[in-house]
Amino acid sequence: MTIDTLGFSKYLEEHGIARAEAEAQAEAANLFLFPQLATAAELASVKGEICPANDATDRDGYEERIASTQLLGGSLGLDASRIGDRETKRLAFSMRRL
Repeated sequence: MTIDTLGFSKYLEEHGIARAEAEAQAEAANLFLFPQLATAAELASVKGEICPANDATDRDGYEERIASTQLLGGSLGLDASRIGDRETKRLAFSMRRL
């Protein structure tokens, strides 16, 4: 994933953040935040278990499921001590967008 840190810092500057602070925030995000983000392709490539569907709208009666902890920990490499309510909610939001 490529992150436009120059664009990121310019956006912050345009919205009232001082240049030095904007550049520091962009660099910190690039070092600590962005490497932890999963791409849509990474999420879509994960394989789960085939299970009976809970609703009748599924045409063949089955759906693919994967546990949030398995996806966050095993597939995306997030340490178990860092998996909480916030992470599982963000994951659910991302998966719905796929």
